[in-house]
Formats: sequence, C-alpha cells, structure tokens
Amino acid sequence: MKTVFKNKTFLYLLISFISILILWNAYAGIIGKNIWAVIPIAIEIVLLFFIFNRYEYTRLMIISWAVIFLIATPAIDLLATVLDVGNILIDKETGVFGIYGVILNTIELAAGILILDYTRRTVKVEFPENKG
Repeated sequence: MKTVFKNKTFLYLLISFISILILWNAYAGIIGKNIWAVIPIAIEIVLLFFIFNRYEYTRLMIISWAVIFLIATPAIDLLATVLDVGNILIDKETGVFGIYGVILNTIELAAGILILDYTRRTVKVEFPENKG
C-alpha cells in the first residue's frame, strides 16, 4: 500500500507549512528556552518522514495531526480567550492590545480545517494490484 497525493500543489504547500512550523517551533524553543518545543518538532519531522516516504498511514497521520494540533488546540485556546474577555482587550503581560492571539488562533484553526478538508479529498491510499 502506498499513499498518493492527487493534488501536487497541496503536497508542496503542506510540506512548506510543516517546514515553517518546524523552524518556528525551533526558534520559539531557543528564544524562550523551552525544552518542550522538541515535542512538536519531533512530531512534525515524523510527519514529514511519512509524507516523503508515502507510507500507508500517512493520510491517517496528517488527519490526526491536523485535528489535534491545528483544530482542537487553537479552538480550545480561542474558547478560553473568549471566556476570559479581559485578555481580548488588554494582554496583562505585555500591556498591549491582546487581539493578536485571537487572530493567530483563528488563522491556525482555518489552516487546520483546510488541511483536513484537502487531505480527505485529495490524499488516497492505493493498494497494489495482485499479480497471480
């Protein structure tokens, strides 16, 4: 069995998006001195490994990653921010307008929904033909 990407543009955009996330997480981990940044980096590297090698579970991995890290996590963060209305108006740590986090989570949520939709429509697992 082999995973086939029917839409090559989506494949290249997905690889680019994951690569940018790896760089961003590495940057944020180094600047913030956060050792936990290694976890998303490792997950994204494994995901890229699956995509490049076209393993049969690649489609499932992309869907799971999108649902957990690009849909559920920002949705929960958005819900928490909306419930704590004071953080939308002014961020207590920086003292500046705090809508930036809401916009970032909304963009991440939208990207997750798009990745999930395109993966479900254009990524297929093909079975080899039986020769016998």
